[in-house]
Amino acid sequence: MKDRKSLPPRFPLRFFRWYCHPEYREDIEGDLMERFECRLEEKGIRSARWEFFMDVMLLFRPGIVKSLFGNQKLNSYVMYRYHIKFAWRSLIRNRQFSIINILGLTLGLSCCILIYSFVKYHSSFDDFHADTDRIYRFVTEEHLQNISYTPAVHNPFGKVFREEFTYAEKVARVCTEGRGLITVGEQDKYREAIAFAETEYFGIMNFPLVRGTAEKALSQPNSVVLTESLAQKYFGAHDPVSRTLELDNKIPLTVTGVLKDIPKNSDFRTQLYISYSTLSQYNPWYTDDNSWGGISSNMKCFVRLKAGVNAAMVEASLSGLHERFRPDRQGMYVYKLQPLKDVHFSSLYGGVVSKRNLVVLVIIGLFLLVAACFNFINLATALVLRRSREIGISKVIGGTRSSLFLRFMVETSLITFLSISLALLVSRISIPRINRWLGDTLRFDDPLPTDLLFFLPILFFLVVFVSGSYPGVVLARLSPITTLKGKLAQHNFGGFNIRRTLIVGQFVISQLLIVGLIVIVHQMKFTQSDLGFAKDAIVIVPTGSEDEKMKTLKNELLRLSGVDNVSTCLAPPAAGDNSWSLTFYYDNRNEPEGYDIQFKSADEDYLATFDIDLVAGRNLLPCDTVREFLVNETFVKKLNLASPGEVIGKKLAVNGRRWKGTVVGVIKDFYDQSFHAEKNPVCITTHLKYYRRYAIRLNGSDYGQTLTSIGSYWSERYPDQLFSYEFLDDRVAKLYETEHVILNLVQAFTALAILIGCIGLFGLVSFMVSRKKKEVAIRKILGAAVSSILAIFSMEFLKLILVSTAIAAPLGWWVMSGWLENFTYKINLGLWIFALSFGICAIISMLTIGFQSAKAAWANPVDFLQDE
Repeated sequence: MKDRKSLPPRFPLRFFRWYCHPEYREDIEGDLMERFECRLEEKGIRSARWEFFMDVMLLFRPGIVKSLFGNQKLNSYVMYRYHIKFAWRSLIRNRQFSIINILGLTLGLSCCILIYSFVKYHSSFDDFHADTDRIYRFVTEEHLQNISYTPAVHNPFGKVFREEFTYAEKVARVCTEGRGLITVGEQDKYREAIAFAETEYFGIMNFPLVRGTAEKALSQPNSVVLTESLAQKYFGAHDPVSRTLELDNKIPLTVTGVLKDIPKNSDFRTQLYISYSTLSQYNPWYTDDNSWGGISSNMKCFVRLKAGVNAAMVEASLSGLHERFRPDRQGMYVYKLQPLKDVHFSSLYGGVVSKRNLVVLVIIGLFLLVAACFNFINLATALVLRRSREIGISKVIGGTRSSLFLRFMVETSLITFLSISLALLVSRISIPRINRWLGDTLRFDDPLPTDLLFFLPILFFLVVFVSGSYPGVVLARLSPITTLKGKLAQHNFGGFNIRRTLIVGQFVISQLLIVGLIVIVHQMKFTQSDLGFAKDAIVIVPTGSEDEKMKTLKNELLRLSGVDNVSTCLAPPAAGDNSWSLTFYYDNRNEPEGYDIQFKSADEDYLATFDIDLVAGRNLLPCDTVREFLVNETFVKKLNLASPGEVIGKKLAVNGRRWKGTVVGVIKDFYDQSFHAEKNPVCITTHLKYYRRYAIRLNGSDYGQTLTSIGSYWSERYPDQLFSYEFLDDRVAKLYETEHVILNLVQAFTALAILIGCIGLFGLVSFMVSRKKKEVAIRKILGAAVSSILAIFSMEFLKLILVSTAIAAPLGWWVMSGWLENFTYKINLGLWIFALSFGICAIISMLTIGFQSAKAAWANPVDFLQDE
């Protein structure tokens, strides 16, 4: 019996016997004991025991360690490790197909990630406010001959609701103004969007103050609250509280608080809030408790309802409210509550993007992902011919269907993992460029927010299941005898009909996107083809005052060689948010008409500057007050008059009969809003007090020099003002900003769908070439021309494109008809749109097919017949 001191250490030996797999334990333990005895003789007991301990520790690794839960998990680990190695070697061996697969999936997955980020960002707008489900904005439906929708209310509405109803915890009116002149110190001047807000506004909205309190910040007249960014811009590192500003060179303001910067995902981005009690100094009409006549789009009212109060209950109690103050306008105005979470999406009330558009983007993303998965399936089945012997040998040496299926699913998982990794990289690189491309109003955050970590695993398993299941089943069920003999037939791996179906599906997706692109481009051209007024080379400059300086500056500008015409006016024809809707009385009638009129004040050069045509009568005569009116054709139609001449000489009174005059002319209709809305009845009259802008029509090409000259003249007349300008065509483009964004997105996704489709075609043509290579060789030997061989491949795909057109055409017509319903004035969906879609798809497909099939047509037939 050996001495205990000459034996290996007990603890390492026991540990080895505990973890070692039973099948290997006896052999490995014998080797360990032999090595221990050799070291004992050569190095001594201490070194032998230490090295025995290290050997035991080094043997503690997969393959030797037994499973604590049985042998199955060890086998599973070894099996998965083997499959991963095999998948990687397969990718390297078939690198051409691997690159194509990864490229196609990366494109599809990148689109999915970007669309997810885009949708998630827009869905998060104003979701950071407390009790969001109880915060609403009051809006107004105006029921005339048609229903119009305004995201605003009458000026006194908020006060009446607060005093007479008990449904709300807090009520706040907010009056927004476009560009106020802010003077800081003696010389620093800035143009800023401003808002006059009641104190409770910051109690409703979660816009926290870092200086001051929400209850007191806007409680006093002439107080103002700034965001941190504006405070830094105006005062640098100095404390902004108690410092003074000046609004429009006449209203002093004292800073009483500093807001934390408004989050990007908010529709209420004003950075400068002035106390509501100051509004009477800016424009007394807004604070007039009797101003129930017209509605300004600037006047908003927000409310946070009490717990348990629902919107329907409030809306029902508001019926008839307006008639109490304006009994002559029975049933015209209906007040509604719009949930705060709906503000961003409601197209009726000026939302940035509609939920329908987001749903369309999600569907497009799914289409692109499905198209990429179809590519994978096509390429995987096309690769069966190359891998047939590999599968046959695996089955001969004992591979089961389940193990072969698992092997292919692991390979698919590896490709998908690589594709998702590349897609994340592409998304991160692309987002800044896409933000600039889409414009500043539609942004989405970094491509790796926390919630994306939940989305990516779902996307991973979805792609692996859709892409890998069918090819895995096909490979697993192949007969080893058939594969080893190289006698595979179509039915052995799914037949050509499956691939036909997949290709038709890809063509349908591509043609749907092409049809959508054609319709959107055509509609956008239609919306800007005939606006009824000229918009090019017209600069809009704000007026500096309401006095005779306007006339003097106008005459000076007309002397510039780069200026064709100048008009002073309230707003250009396409007013956008600056519309002014008023009641009116026609032909000395006692009752107002049953609809409002869009009021525009302008001088006698307004028609010439904007190239608006007269239909009947004459133009306005020069005057500083209201004496004459021009009306449009819609005005005449709504009065049911037979001809425009019938309205000439009739009396017209607007704004509660305050302004009266004679109709002297009828002008051609123009679009005062976007094509989403109907043309409104419009009246134009002279009124110096309400001229707010110069409309300057330029000529020539050197706009820069002309604008510099305009700025010099303007600054001389208004040294205490800040010169700024805006081109009218840019202003008009903002009316269709959402459509331009959708157009850009559809253009990009259409290009990607076509690219993914071309990759799929490449795979299918590769499959056809592999299947028909002997047929091609025999035809060439028998004297067939290259063109006839190309026709073998081309005609098959032309038939598939025709089938896809038959499916895509009705679907495209249905989808785009729904999209066009958002426009009052729209194009007709003609057959040429679908014919053009077919032509584009056919040309691109033939180019793709021709590249691969030409290689087969020009190849040496001996290379195809050498295995016979």
